[in-house]
Amino acid sequence: MTVQEYQVLLDEHREALDYSDDLSEDKQRESGLRKTVAATLSLSLCQIDQTDEVAANYLFVAACVDRKDIPLDLLEAASQQAREDAVKLLNRYALVTRRPGERAFDVHRLVHQALRKRLRVEGQLLKWTQHTIENLLRVFPNDHDSNRSKWRRLLPHAQHALSHDLANDNKKERLELARKCADTLYSDGRWKEAEELGVQVMEARKRVLGEEHPNTLTSMNNLAATYRNQGRWKEAEQLEVQVIEARKRVLGEEHP
Repeated sequence: MTVQEYQVLLDEHREALDYSDDLSEDKQRESGLRKTVAATLSLSLCQIDQTDEVAANYLFVAACVDRKDIPLDLLEAASQQAREDAVKLLNRYALVTRRPGERAFDVHRLVHQALRKRLRVEGQLLKWTQHTIENLLRVFPNDHDSNRSKWRRLLPHAQHALSHDLANDNKKERLELARKCADTLYSDGRWKEAEELGVQVMEARKRVLGEEHPNTLTSMNNLAATYRNQGRWKEAEQLEVQVIEARKRVLGEEHP
């Protein structure tokens, strides 16, 4: 299209957006910049949607994870070539910055914010966050030492998605991803972060499965281990005593 045609379309998209609640008056310059970015993004998405719907969906997944070093493995595709073509299209629109040698890409801060705002306004943020959590669960490894480099790369994305999905802490997929993150944080010696997720998992399992379900007791035991590693002996002891007593009742006193 010509520059003039683009300007007309851009003005239409800018007028259709209402981002005035984002910032206070002392940040009007950045507010104007954000609105321009949002309008440009809105117009670009409309164009991309007409060309490659998969590419547009990749942006929505990117909005639900950390904006840096997003692995291509997180993106679903009919084939590797289809995924590459979609990411190349986004790169041509300057909506992502590719990391070809690392099979990953970055998203600029303002684009990331505008994407999240768009999804929120359209009531789609929760849906895409849940979808992204399912994708993360598909590729997130266990806490075996051989997977350390992979989980360290995926952890920022998993933690970002989990932190914006607290309302769904009863959902099976969210709970399982939180457990995996807690396990890998524990293996990495990041006790405080492991504890925060461990508490979430334990409380959710108590509500969903009951206080004496084997999975609930396992999560209590894991949380006690994080307390031990922080030198918090009293809290660790209290939890472990609860686990022992519950297992006696559920499994019997001579169960392995």
